[in-house]
Amino acid sequence: MPTPQPVSILTVTYHPEESVISGCLTSLLGQRHRPLEVVLVDNGSGPSTEELLRQQLQALEGAGIATALRCLHRNTGFAQAMNVALGMSSAPLCLLLNPDTLLDPAAVSELAAAALSHPECVGFAPKVKLRSYPTIIDSVGIEFAWSGDAQQRGLGQIDLGQFDLPEPVPGVTMGASLIRRAAFEAAEVGPLDPRFFMFFEDVDWSLRAAIRGHEFRSVPSAVVYHVGSASAQTRAFRWRYALIERNVYYAAIKNFEGRHLLGVLARRSRAHLRNVSHGRYPITTMRVLLGAMVGLGRLWPSRRLLQSARRRPDRDICSAVPVSASMDLERWRPRYGWRNVLDSIRRLAAVSGDPGWARVCFYLEALIASHAQLPAERVLRAIEGQVDEVPPALREYIGLVDSD
Repeated sequence: MPTPQPVSILTVTYHPEESVISGCLTSLLGQRHRPLEVVLVDNGSGPSTEELLRQQLQALEGAGIATALRCLHRNTGFAQAMNVALGMSSAPLCLLLNPDTLLDPAAVSELAAAALSHPECVGFAPKVKLRSYPTIIDSVGIEFAWSGDAQQRGLGQIDLGQFDLPEPVPGVTMGASLIRRAAFEAAEVGPLDPRFFMFFEDVDWSLRAAIRGHEFRSVPSAVVYHVGSASAQTRAFRWRYALIERNVYYAAIKNFEGRHLLGVLARRSRAHLRNVSHGRYPITTMRVLLGAMVGLGRLWPSRRLLQSARRRPDRDICSAVPVSASMDLERWRPRYGWRNVLDSIRRLAAVSGDPGWARVCFYLEALIASHAQLPAERVLRAIEGQVDEVPPALREYIGLVDSD
């Protein structure tokens, strides 16, 4: 058997809770893959956090895992801190990982094996599930909409095995992904762009990679559990909203082709101007628009360089259909409803080829179109009549549709 490649696990922290970071590092201790290197960069949390992290790393060092820690004096943002971590690491494979995650013991081994089997790919996406709702998917890579929006693939869907076949994916999330070190070199995709601070830095990086012709792949046998927006949930939702919306503009300005970019700018700006007049966050939205105008000047030189290296058109990278999420993004919890049941089963029907699941899809489409308020038990009985076995995760979810 070939010798396993070393893997560097890179994590950025910001005022981490002791129980959360302890859980993450304990799951790294339990990884079957060796050799491992763990690099932590703290984003200005202060001396008490530095002492906490040093104590947490001792158990890894005692198990023969190399560690490195750097504490920055201020919050430089996720993208810049992750670039620092990349500079401190040494392995040819880098697992970028949020500190609010837990890894299945085989996760790193599965990702590293996929990297060995698919040298044509620069990045690999595990199957990430919500820690608080372990039957709900957080991501299996990311996808891009023609509108400029982007989202974790499968976000909020019930895990019914619909993503369990390894396949090409449009991009990867920096919350949990294995990426070849060589891809971060300036001659390739390059480092993360610190101008994004946090949110959408992975969208920008994945778009840059895709435009240059690089490929990504899912590795659903590598399972990760994620809290979701743990460091950002302490911030006001409007702060997150402003940063995400501004960064949507940034990613489009840098990466999209000219005509596509003009369409995105026009449509999104019209929507934001309506929001300024009678939306939820008019002042915040005005700041988004001003940030987008400033971004046009700041990002244009980067855009010119990137477009000169383009090898794939936007139509090969972006879906024409806007992405949708069955998640309450303010509270980061699932939205229980029949639409999400349909979305989850529709993909299951496609990958399984089971005509029973296809019939269930027709039934749910008719139910949703009729706006009928049927009891969950009746819907479940109808599904049982079409398929041999109803997955326990689906039973559990349907039981919560009426009660949520």
